[in-house]
Amino acid sequence: MPPFQSVCLDDFPSPGDPRAPADTHRRAAFYGSIACAATAWPFAGTLWRTALPCRRRPHGQACTGRLVVVRSEVPPEIRWSCPACGDGGVIRAFEHSPWDLGVVEIPADRDPARLDVPLAPLDLAVLRAIDRLERPERRTVMTALDRGSEVVLWGPPEALWRLLEAVRAEARLAGRRRRLALERVAAAIEAALLRVA
Repeated sequence: MPPFQSVCLDDFPSPGDPRAPADTHRRAAFYGSIACAATAWPFAGTLWRTALPCRRRPHGQACTGRLVVVRSEVPPEIRWSCPACGDGGVIRAFEHSPWDLGVVEIPADRDPARLDVPLAPLDLAVLRAIDRLERPERRTVMTALDRGSEVVLWGPPEALWRLLEAVRAEARLAGRRRRLALERVAAAIEAALLRVA
């Protein structure tokens, strides 16, 4: 079983800091993506299976697990684990960091106009790679749910329309291969939105 990891995000440099070594940036990106997902999820204290892939490679093979996270408010920390390989840890000092997406309060009855957009895991990776997403759109991407062979983006139609526009804008700037992947994702989001229009 891998060792339990305890990290403070304020120990890591800001994303894009040219003075930090590449390994430090990789670790910051991994722990930062966990913090993004946990702070985007509106229900503190609720254990949920994210669509974030595990980073471990037990026996030289990529782990197939998806991370499970729970964010607590007191003390402010994020506990995460991979149910497949046992990797896990706790993240502290994430509040007000570049990876804190700030939780949006959801009414007790939850939004009945919520839409689900099924995607392949690789399509979610395409969305996560977009650097120009604003906080609300990044929150929509980071709260994607794991449903086995697919992942599901979910949210109110307004949030998905904003994400669709951001994906289309990114596609206009991308090279051919990436543009095709972004257009595939945009088509899936648009199809879900048009089903309820």
